[in-house]
Amino acid sequence: MKSRSLSACALSLDATPHPDGVYVEALRKCANHEVRARGETLAKITAPRKIKNHDSYAGRLLIWTHINVQGKWLDKEKNEQLSDDEKLKINIPENAAPNYKTFHYVFTERDHKIYIETKNELGESLGPKTIKNIFTRLMDSNIQGDDYIISVTLVPDEHVVDELLSLPHLRKLELQIRTPNADYASPEIRRRVLDEMMANNAHVLSQTWTKPSNAEKLTPTKDVKDLTLVAADTGYVRATDKPRNGPEKVISTDDRPRFYSFTTDDGDTFFERLKAKVQRFMIDKRKQ
Repeated sequence: MKSRSLSACALSLDATPHPDGVYVEALRKCANHEVRARGETLAKITAPRKIKNHDSYAGRLLIWTHINVQGKWLDKEKNEQLSDDEKLKINIPENAAPNYKTFHYVFTERDHKIYIETKNELGESLGPKTIKNIFTRLMDSNIQGDDYIISVTLVPDEHVVDELLSLPHLRKLELQIRTPNADYASPEIRRRVLDEMMANNAHVLSQTWTKPSNAEKLTPTKDVKDLTLVAADTGYVRATDKPRNGPEKVISTDDRPRFYSFTTDDGDTFFERLKAKVQRFMIDKRKQ
């Protein structure tokens, strides 16, 4: 069989508070809840199932189109509204939905990340921003309850922060940090930000820096750069580049998601392909 190219993106989940097993519980709690993906497209996930001999879980993200059977229907031959008699002939079972697509996901409990196909074996695609919107809605308190708050961050490309801070006419820098996990793997700056937010009983930290009109550009300090790294990991960073007599350009970390590309030759399942790709990514990163 001919090898096919596939891709995936990743979401980072951050829970406050952070009891053991909170993420698997959250995914099970929202399984089979229908949420809007975009327009008339709806989505839901299947419950996560444990992958044997690994600290990961697998499931599927299901996409389909919602049809309002009671709404107006078009008669394409007459270019008019379908008659009531013709409409009575329409019989779509309540459990049936068109334009069905399925994308596999893998949740790794160790680093609380969800990896989701953005291009599957059938060549069907789903955008990272749409995926983030789906999981943000699934993690909403209306579904999850009030025992904890879970923030959803689209994992950005590893070079995007340097790109944003190096814009030649950086006029404005905005960041939002949502309470990062208090796990032992957190780097020092992440833990320091968490401690400060907890001391102030805050869940969201937002900051904006704007250059004065007589300056060429912003020149972020090390402290600001550190905050930007945390925001990219658990929130967002947005930069505005504006030459004195040129057009304005706004770039966000959500505009530069990290993609994991692989092929069907990398394994028989999404988990096997993803595992091979992430291992190669970590090896290449250590070589740098």
